[in-house]
Amino acid sequence: MGRTELDPRAVARAVAAYGFEALRGRRGTGSGAAPAHRLAELRLDGLDADKRTVAKKAVRGLPPGAPPASTATPFDFAMAAQYDWSRNGGQASFQAALEIIGEVFLPLGPDGYLDAAASLLRLTVQVEFDGPDSPFLTASGVEAIALDYIRSDELRRTAGPPDGRAASDEAQAWATWLIGQRRQESRQTSEGYEAVLTFLLLLLRRRPRQGYSISQIVRSLQSLWVGGVHRAFLEPELYPEYHRNRSPEEVSPSTGLPVGDGQIERAMVDLIVVMTEESLFSTNRDDQERAVIAEALDRYRTAVETVRLESVLQVTGAETDRVRERIPTDEDLASACVRLLAGEWAGFDSFAHQFRTAAVAGAVILLEWVSDVAAEFPALLGSAGFAPGDPGFDEVVTFVSVVLGGTTIGESAVPSPADVKRARACVEAAAAGGDWQELATWPTTRRSAPAS
Repeated sequence: MGRTELDPRAVARAVAAYGFEALRGRRGTGSGAAPAHRLAELRLDGLDADKRTVAKKAVRGLPPGAPPASTATPFDFAMAAQYDWSRNGGQASFQAALEIIGEVFLPLGPDGYLDAAASLLRLTVQVEFDGPDSPFLTASGVEAIALDYIRSDELRRTAGPPDGRAASDEAQAWATWLIGQRRQESRQTSEGYEAVLTFLLLLLRRRPRQGYSISQIVRSLQSLWVGGVHRAFLEPELYPEYHRNRSPEEVSPSTGLPVGDGQIERAMVDLIVVMTEESLFSTNRDDQERAVIAEALDRYRTAVETVRLESVLQVTGAETDRVRERIPTDEDLASACVRLLAGEWAGFDSFAHQFRTAAVAGAVILLEWVSDVAAEFPALLGSAGFAPGDPGFDEVVTFVSVVLGGTTIGESAVPSPADVKRARACVEAAAAGGDWQELATWPTTRRSAPAS
C-alpha cells in the first residue's frame, strides 16, 4: 500500500493547534521547552543550581491574575516576566531615551535632531544583535505560537483526542493570559514612545499630517522596527551593518552616539518625516511672503476685522502670483501671520525645555503665549480660524491635554476625552482673551521626566 504524503498545510495547522502545549509542557512531567530538571542542569546566570527549587521559585514569581499556580511551569513564569514592561527592560529603555533626549538633543540645533533621532533608534536596533540575552526572536516566536494556539481552539475541540481536553484547557488559559500580558506590555511601550515622539516633534517643530495621529505614527514605526529586525536576523547578508557583534564604530562628534546609518533606523526617520509636516511653530523663510506677512501683522495690531490680502499685496509690491500660490485667501494670510509669530516666539525654547522637565509649566507658557497674541492682535486669531479643526489650534490642544492627564510623562501619553475637552476649552478661552486658568485644574502631581 502506497503512503500518502503529508500535506504541509495540515501539518502547519497541527503545529498551530498544539505547538504552545509542546512549548510550555505540563508541570511535574519534565516536558516542554523549559522543564525544571533541564534548567537546573544548565550553567547560566539566573538559574538555581538546585533543581528542586526552580519550579517553586517560578510559582512564587507569578503576578496576580495568572491562572492557578498549581498548573504553572517554569516556561509560564519566564514568559510572564518577558512580557512585563517593568521587568524586561522596556521601562528602563524608555527612561534612558528621555535622558538621552534631554542631555544630547536639546543642545543641538533643529538641523541636528533627525540625525540624533537616527542614532537613538540605532541603539534600540543594535542591542538586539549585540546583546547575548536579546529576547527578540524568542519573545516574538512564543507570541506567535500562543496567538495561533488561541485561534485554533475550535480545531482542537473537533479534531483532538477527548482525553487531551484537560491539558488543552490548561494551556489555553495560560496562552490567553500571556497574550493579555503581552498586549499590556505593548500598550505601555507604545504610550511611552508616544511621549518620546511628541517631544521629538516639538523640537523638530513638526506635527502629524492630516489624517494621522501620534499613536498611528508610533504604530507604523514599531511595525517597521519589528519587521526590519526580523528580516535582518533572517537574511543577515542584506543587513551587514548590524552583524558585527559590536556597536557601530563611527560615532557622531555632535552627539557622542553611534551614527544612525543603518537601513532600519534611516527608514524610520524617513517615515517620521513623511507622516508629519511643519508645525505651527515652524519658521517661514520666504522673503516675499515674509514682507507680506509682516505688513499684515502690523495692520492686525489695530485692526477690528480681517485684513485683506489684496490691499497688503498692493502696498508691499510683492509678486502677486507667487504669493497667492502659498497664501490664496484672507484667512490663509491670517494663518500665516499666526505661524510667523509662533515660529519667531522667543519663549519657544523655554516652552520646549519646560514641557520635558515640568510639563505643567510648559503648558502654562504656551497658553500665556496664545493669550498674549489675542491681546496684541485682537482680530488675528478669529480671522485665522484658530478654532477646533484648525491644525494649529489642535496642535496646541494636544500639548495641553497631555499635561492635563496628570500622570508621569511616558507612563501614559494618551489623554482621556475629558482631558481633551478641558484642554480645548482652555485654548478657546485663551484665544478669546478669557480666563483660561480657571478651566485648567492642573494635576497636583507635576508630570516629570528624568532631569538632564
